[in-house]
Amino acid sequence: VQNKVDLCHPSECAMHMMSIRKFVRGTAAERAPIVPTSAVLDLNIDALCQHIVEHLPEPERQLDAPALMPIIRSFDVNKPGTSLDKIKGGVVGGSIMRGTLRKGELVEIRPGIPDTYVDKETRRTVVRSVTPIFATVKSLFSEKNELEQAVP
Repeated sequence: VQNKVDLCHPSECAMHMMSIRKFVRGTAAERAPIVPTSAVLDLNIDALCQHIVEHLPEPERQLDAPALMPIIRSFDVNKPGTSLDKIKGGVVGGSIMRGTLRKGELVEIRPGIPDTYVDKETRRTVVRSVTPIFATVKSLFSEKNELEQAVP
């Protein structure tokens, strides 16, 4: 994808496309199409979507495997300083890589809560162990749509 083509003159866009082709020469992307787009102007977005649908294979879904969702964002809904026994929960975001998440399901969040101490000689914090967090899925959303279950 050559994005933001609305920000340069057509001759500059052509030069940029040539530099992209030179950059990917000798790689697996050498024969891949370069689609000039402008998200702001909605230019060639339809062509990009069509190419994705027609040429990229749908990934294999491992719905029966244990759920795996790397967390890329998290939000605390508790007041600062809340003790562990009074924590109400939090919000996590990410993409499910495999498996199925369901409302009401118990999930394990890793790495979890570290047990640490300060080494007297080096004055550095040392992690003794890490205890995973177990939590119940209370709600699931994709964008603004509430879900009963979520899959990759």
